[in-house]
Amino acid sequence: MIYIVLISFLLLLTFFSNKRNDNLFFHIGFFCVFVIIAFRDYKIGANDTYNYVRYFIGKQSYYNEDSREFEAGFVIYNSIVKFFTSTGYGYIFINTLVS
Repeated sequence: MIYIVLISFLLLLTFFSNKRNDNLFFHIGFFCVFVIIAFRDYKIGANDTYNYVRYFIGKQSYYNEDSREFEAGFVIYNSIVKFFTSTGYGYIFINTLVS
């Protein structure tokens, strides 16, 4: 439901857009999309997000049972993020900032 409201709001902004206030509408739209993505629950969306967060916070998940080693970049990235936060919501927020 929130996605339909967000897309409708962004479409409405494009109708009121002109050269004078394009930058303002871009920032408003960017902020709306950022808030929706950064503050969502990690159980919403693809199953991968849920498993990545569970691996990050140390709970059992599919990725913990895998006997293969992880890529070095992924392990380093998780270590850096763990320096700033240890919660799943913080993990999603930082991933949103990075991407």
